[in-house]
Amino acid sequence: MNKQPIPLDMAAILYSYTKTKTWNQTYRLSVVLKSEVDSEALKQAVRKLRYRFPTFYVRLCDGFLWKHFRPAPVDTDEIVVSGNDFCSPVDTQNCFAPLFRVHYSGKRISLDIFHGITDGKGALTFLKTLVATYFNILGFDIPATDGVLSLEDEPSQEELTDGYIKFYDKSKGKLPRGEKAAYQHYIKEDNGPFTITQGRFSVCELKTVTRALGVSVTEYLAALYCYSYYLNKAPESRKPIKIQFPVDLRGVFGLQTLRNFSLVLTITLPERKETYSFREVLDITVKEIAKSKDRELLQKMINTNAGDAQMLITKYSPSVLKKPFILAGFMLYGERLMTSPISNLGVVKVPTELERHIDYFDATIGATKKNAINAAVITFGDSVVMTFSTKKSRREVQNTFFGLLEQAGVRTEITIS
Repeated sequence: MNKQPIPLDMAAILYSYTKTKTWNQTYRLSVVLKSEVDSEALKQAVRKLRYRFPTFYVRLCDGFLWKHFRPAPVDTDEIVVSGNDFCSPVDTQNCFAPLFRVHYSGKRISLDIFHGITDGKGALTFLKTLVATYFNILGFDIPATDGVLSLEDEPSQEELTDGYIKFYDKSKGKLPRGEKAAYQHYIKEDNGPFTITQGRFSVCELKTVTRALGVSVTEYLAALYCYSYYLNKAPESRKPIKIQFPVDLRGVFGLQTLRNFSLVLTITLPERKETYSFREVLDITVKEIAKSKDRELLQKMINTNAGDAQMLITKYSPSVLKKPFILAGFMLYGERLMTSPISNLGVVKVPTELERHIDYFDATIGATKKNAINAAVITFGDSVVMTFSTKKSRREVQNTFFGLLEQAGVRTEITIS
């Protein structure tokens, strides 16, 4: 096994230097099977994936110039955990396990992973391969297709590539920094236990609505979320509502890396005296989401974000001196610039042989420092699952969202946990 240190990518630098003992950017992807989970087969599957996903089985280490990753031991008693403890921060100080955990409970398998390792697309590839390997161990023949990786193949250089560095090109320009702070909902309410409000609804029913409006599912759900905030916004606030959504850069730049390779764009609803209709919010959303295919814009965003790390003073200053500057940047350009994130992982495809063993997938964003609510959506078969996570007790925004969905004719099965 290669024991050389692995440099952090741009996103990993941010998450690794801003984490605390009680908080870090951990998120969850889950699959609900049609049969009870066999814990021993699951542990075997986790061990088998070690050499296929070398950038996942790592621990975070301090260095003189930069933090970095190094290979971690694979103690499945540390990694595979019984229970359903929602998105607890992964212990980045644990030297006996990598920066992810696999929880199992009943028919559910959940991957809780530190965002420094990968983004949603990379984590989904890992989870699909894990579940396929699990069923292969149980005696089913699951082929390595539809995003399931073959354990017989060596990791490719492309999979291990830091896309931000590969495509950084300062000659193509940067974007100016500086934005107005966003409206923050429930910010004065004390935090309580981490809770989940989840709605599950039909793709067919949803597409009946989106076709009539002439928009995509992603555009409709993002606009509905933004509008739900608008209907519940504190009247005294004059700050704009800003809903951020991640953009997977792999298709735009043609790089199938398993590391972080995404950026965020923002749907901004400026403050104004007149009221907004849902159609107006939808039109704003459609225009913003269209930017996710604008390679020139995304190139400038890469240059802006990666450029700071490429400066000589940044590269060669000691790691301990970098931390306060990265923290300051996070405070200025991080969560204060958004009202809430909504992450759409899209439609999950798996081999036909695996599909019959799966009921549905869901995704959960872990608690953030300033944003009251986080939203994630994922689709499998005819099931769309929308998950809101929060540490606040009030649920006006969530209730409004699902109420509007029902009014549009989309029946929703809601669970709160």
